[in-house]
Amino acid sequence: MVGYAVGLGNVWRFPYLTYNNGGGVGITMVLISLFVTIYYNVIIAYSLYYLFASFQRELPWSKCSVSWADGNCSRSPFVTHCNVSISINEILQANKSWVDANNLTCINGSEVYQTGQLPSEQYWNKVALQRSSGLDETGVIVWYLALCLLLSWLIVGAALCKGIKSSGKVVYFTALFPYVVLLILVIRGATLEGAAKGISYYIGAQSNFAKLKDAEVWKDAATQIFYSLSVAWGGLVALSSYNKFKNNCYSDAIVVCVTNCLTSVFAGFAIFSILGHMAHISGKEVTQVVKSGFDLAFIAYPEALAQLPGGPFWSVLFFFMLLTLGLDSQFASIGGNRFIDDIEMMIGAKRWIFWLWWRTCWFVITPILLMRIATCCRPAANWGPYLEKHRGERYENMVDSKKETNHEIPNISDSRKPE
Repeated sequence: MVGYAVGLGNVWRFPYLTYNNGGGVGITMVLISLFVTIYYNVIIAYSLYYLFASFQRELPWSKCSVSWADGNCSRSPFVTHCNVSISINEILQANKSWVDANNLTCINGSEVYQTGQLPSEQYWNKVALQRSSGLDETGVIVWYLALCLLLSWLIVGAALCKGIKSSGKVVYFTALFPYVVLLILVIRGATLEGAAKGISYYIGAQSNFAKLKDAEVWKDAATQIFYSLSVAWGGLVALSSYNKFKNNCYSDAIVVCVTNCLTSVFAGFAIFSILGHMAHISGKEVTQVVKSGFDLAFIAYPEALAQLPGGPFWSVLFFFMLLTLGLDSQFASIGGNRFIDDIEMMIGAKRWIFWLWWRTCWFVITPILLMRIATCCRPAANWGPYLEKHRGERYENMVDSKKETNHEIPNISDSRKPE
């Protein structure tokens, strides 16, 4: 159960929520598990791609390569414009490339700097994802990501082929190995120059405790804990069905919750010590090092790992850890053999064609119908926090049902009184 609760949400999702904030039952249960299972396997596919890409003498995102990087690729701010003296009494502001092409020299103090994009960020967007300009441009299928996604499903399927007998043995490794890697990363991160700056932002003097007054922060915190513990997703119920009849569920619940929260906090020390190191070498603040969001684990970590001695080794270790974390959660979310066995026990033995139809309904037809229902349901325009002070930036464009629109009544200029 610890392996199910402690997953990608602790190492991947929790840090970026912290960075951003300054320091069901029945059908719904199946639907959520279905969506998250698909979602997690995509993250596992990204981890597999980076894992394979790390088996090189030099990490491909360690420097700006001419094959994919553009002029904005730089770890430090670069000069875009500056003032040059073209005659005794004439000073001109020109593009830096023009200045270099004409063998001119910038006047000291006149340089205009622009923040560059990290090599790891451009590699993530242009090589790993081949990200398009928007939803209106789908682009082509990235074949290596498609193969990694296929491999991730095959790995999960192989581990679950014999139900709990196979996944139960695998999880001994996948649940314990991440802690070994996290401990190594925390120790290595603490020895980096500037690590204290990142830790101070994470939980220290630089933390923005004023954000605790914002309801959005508490909403994100509640979402994270429910997301990480996988409450009402069905996985906890499925795993508890394997317990002995007199098992102490109260102690299990306490151990899982405490372990889950401590793992998130512990993982935060690993990533924020590395963010502090990146802020130190780039001369930026911790808040300006990387963008907060989904990309944090695939930009910040690869960038930091590329700058460590023996970068490929650390990269292989880290992305293999992400792989094991994702597999832990997938084992409980996808495994449905025990549920099928329970149904068979209740209704009695049936012919094989009945169970073929039943499994088809459970694994194929029902998920498709639920996905169709989900795509048809959309929240109303006025959905969100009731009080305007609690809405924050996310709901700033929310339509308030209380505010009435004033409709102007046109005046008729040649109106006459009735006789």
